[in-house]
Amino acid sequence: MSSMWSVASYGTMVLFLVPVLVGMLILPDTPSVQVDFQPSRLLGPSLRSERLSPTSRACAEKPRVVVVLSTYLGSASRLREAVTSLAQQSCRPDAVLVFVSGKQSKKLADPKQDLVNRSVLKSIQALESVELREKEGPALLAALEVEQDPDTWLIMADDDTVYHEQLA
Repeated sequence: MSSMWSVASYGTMVLFLVPVLVGMLILPDTPSVQVDFQPSRLLGPSLRSERLSPTSRACAEKPRVVVVLSTYLGSASRLREAVTSLAQQSCRPDAVLVFVSGKQSKKLADPKQDLVNRSVLKSIQALESVELREKEGPALLAALEVEQDPDTWLIMADDDTVYHEQLA
């Protein structure tokens, strides 16, 4: 057992020392460089302001972006804040597709809760560029049926998460 240990230790030492020795041979007299990291200098004032402005050129030149969410009527009450936060992004998505599974709602939602959820879904649908669709199965597959342009970016989002306004 001691011979196995020494072989394993030797192999580990070789794996560690070879890159160090090669680095010393290749770069023997390379001076060290110290970099003062300041994010504001990297971004510059014009790029920062463009990124924060919803009407900026960067937002206008982006590819078509579609955010995809999946929910069921039993959890739709959490959905309002998630979709509202997506609609308030600094670079808004071109569309938000919300796929609602009706099958699960029959099993999980009571009639009173179902009425609340339907009113939430109705208020979400009133937001610009939000489309509600019924589906069974994964939301991504349903989204690929709707959005067939290969240049469209599909972003999967959670139905119970509030997103920061500068996520996009």
